[in-house]
Amino acid sequence: GALALARIGRRSGVLDGAPSAPAVLRGSREAGTFEDTFFTAPAKGEPDHLLRVARAALDAGRHLRRIVRRGERALSASERTVAALTGGAVRVLEELLALARLNRGRVYPSYDRLARVTGLGRATVARGLRVLEEVGFLVRQRRFAKRATEGAGPRIAQTSNAYRMTLLLSLLTRLPPRSTPSPLHDDAAQQRVVREN
Repeated sequence: GALALARIGRRSGVLDGAPSAPAVLRGSREAGTFEDTFFTAPAKGEPDHLLRVARAALDAGRHLRRIVRRGERALSASERTVAALTGGAVRVLEELLALARLNRGRVYPSYDRLARVTGLGRATVARGLRVLEEVGFLVRQRRFAKRATEGAGPRIAQTSNAYRMTLLLSLLTRLPPRSTPSPLHDDAAQQRVVREN
């Protein structure tokens, strides 16, 4: 038993402190190589508009969950996505939008920082980010960074994700008409069209 575990540990590099392969998640891009084209400064009023839509989506999701609890009907796939939105997820989005406003769209906080400023647990932050991405409020890009190390340790490591806030038109079609906020100001809408083309 112990001898077999030791052999496995040596093969994987776990016991001697040198992993055989760097722990970088699939789809990660090197920090500093793509951010200029990834980030976009929000248009005037855009962060507030996104937050209003998120809060409307949260209310719509609560309504949809009540429908399920009462056994009235099953939800469609798009309704289930909206119903998965939580207050914690909207709180995380609020912080990301504040950072976007302050930093001209350059948003890359760590999970720990988001947990600290929102008062949520790290796991809640991670779940909230996943839901926000699924609903269509943000685009997330995993990043890695090169490290200066001596010895046999990994030369690259995962670093904080980059986030770009967005609003998919498909999300607005999922919301009941009464919960859809007024459209974005014409200038901001035009700026988004230019960015997306």
